[in-house]
Amino acid sequence: MRSLLRDIRQGFGEALRHPFLRAFGAFSAVRAVSVGALATITAPFLLRDLAVPVWLYGALYAFSGLAGLGGSLAAGRLAKRLGLRPLAVLGSVGMVASAFVLPLAGGPLPVAAGLGVLGLALPAAFGAAANVGLSGAITDLVPENALGRVIASLRTVTTASQVLGALVGGLLGDALGLRPTAWLCAIVSFAGCLLVLRAFVASRQPEPARVAVA
Repeated sequence: MRSLLRDIRQGFGEALRHPFLRAFGAFSAVRAVSVGALATITAPFLLRDLAVPVWLYGALYAFSGLAGLGGSLAAGRLAKRLGLRPLAVLGSVGMVASAFVLPLAGGPLPVAAGLGVLGLALPAAFGAAANVGLSGAITDLVPENALGRVIASLRTVTTASQVLGALVGGLLGDALGLRPTAWLCAIVSFAGCLLVLRAFVASRQPEPARVAVA
């Protein structure tokens, strides 16, 4: 148990040493709350409020999966042109901006379905690119012997935030309605942009030298 707690402490400590990871970790936590809340309400929003048929609902998610794959493939070229940390920031800004598409979905089924697929596919594509940039940045910044601890620590934060968001999303969806909750999720993501800007500024600054972790 002591060894586990020590690993967790060292993982967080190493992540907090780096301005970029510190800012990006905070953004990831805010974004994860929004993602968790939105995931809770997306199915009833599409199936009930927009009256999307079940077969089309499945197709929308299949297309978003393909969009995520496309984002991952494009990220390789973008990383060479932009660099890993700017790619992570750019992908995150794209995720935040595209979060406003899904709440706009409505009207005739073709229009609603079209906005619905964009509202699912664009965040998936931008998110995949951001993950490629962030994963590469972590590898560049963190010593190899601390890499697993740092990744586990960041994932712990985002997973806990996403679970919290899922619980809050269900409560808000019931109290406010599904579309207002979707708008609120987009606004929360937008608020995280301030942290993305901090990450961008941090990406232009020199990072502390690597220190081996026992």
